[in-house]
Amino acid sequence: MSDANAGILFVFGIAALIAVIIVALIWQIFRTAQTKTATEATFAQEEAYRTLAEQAIAAQRTIAEEQRTIAAEMAELRTRVAAMEKLLREVG
Repeated sequence: MSDANAGILFVFGIAALIAVIIVALIWQIFRTAQTKTATEATFAQEEAYRTLAEQAIAAQRTIAEEQRTIAAEMAELRTRVAAMEKLLREVG
């Protein structure tokens, strides 16, 4: 091989090496962006689940309070019905 051919091969080798490094760098940049996007999506999904859980807890608390109210009203109705039954027994 002559010196001219060796020089050309050396230049092509360096150019190929630089091209490989650039491709690897671009690849890593895209992978990093993809990971960042996936992470942001995961955080958004977790926030949506957290909000949904908070809404469910609030609904459960409301339902529990309404159940307590209904139970108190039922107790009052039982007392009234018992009083009416007693009155009917006394009258009848």
